[in-house]
Amino acid sequence: MAGPLLRILIRLKPNKYHSMEIAARYRIIDLFKQIAHDLHLTVDQLLRISIYRSGPNGCSLLYPMNNNFSTTHYDVSVTFDKYGLSGNEELYIDLAELILCQQQDNGELSTNDKHAASSLDKSDYFNSTASSSLNLEESSSSSLTQAKTTNNLSTKKSLIGQLIRFSVPADNSCLFSSIYFVLHSGKLDLASNKYLRNLVATKIESDQITYSEAMLGRTNSEYSKWIRKDDSWGGGIELAILTQEYEIEICVINTQCEGRIDYFGEDRHYPYRVFLLYNNLHYDPGKLKL
Repeated sequence: MAGPLLRILIRLKPNKYHSMEIAARYRIIDLFKQIAHDLHLTVDQLLRISIYRSGPNGCSLLYPMNNNFSTTHYDVSVTFDKYGLSGNEELYIDLAELILCQQQDNGELSTNDKHAASSLDKSDYFNSTASSSLNLEESSSSSLTQAKTTNNLSTKKSLIGQLIRFSVPADNSCLFSSIYFVLHSGKLDLASNKYLRNLVATKIESDQITYSEAMLGRTNSEYSKWIRKDDSWGGGIELAILTQEYEIEICVINTQCEGRIDYFGEDRHYPYRVFLLYNNLHYDPGKLKL
């Protein structure tokens, strides 16, 4: 058995992220190897990075145990389960400075990247927002029957307004319920969760090279069977697939990490975006009110 899966969120530059999942039984060095492969880096470049753990009170340092450069504390042979991590937890890694330095060394910086490099600082690590004018406001109603049924897709130019949160059941399928909600003008259909799970599983089964055991934390076949189960949580892998299948950008606002926004499909220039809110345990749909 592969054991519990951990979600890994990697910040590449302001407002741009890479997500993956890995089994808790894997070593830290195994994660570094996968990151190096995915992002065209070397393992040596990653040996002194920090790994943060997302929790109800924000992000806390997981690895190394402190910020000195002792080899004892930077032990990459340790497996993640030694830290007492449970399934569906999220880890956060910031590679923005490393990638910018590499681009500078290679002369690959675009105008936007140069601007980002000049403004990058520690205060931005856990506080990436889509717009300084974006306000988060929870709906006063917990009933979805009161949600307006106007189109819930927002054009990418329409970011200024209030984001209203609606509630979906905490039944292990909240990600799929939220996706259906934002795609169908505020309608909730719990029966659709099985369809979305099967859609994701079929996509994974059709591409065993991309969706390898290293990426999934278990074999392609095992993961496909697992995500079809009603009690299996969806995460970054599922969001990355759904953003391509529906050709929309999905923005996930982490309410426990100072409103950090994780973007899925941002690099594909889709004309529409939708919003989800996430508290490290549960997804709810959001609707932008202009």
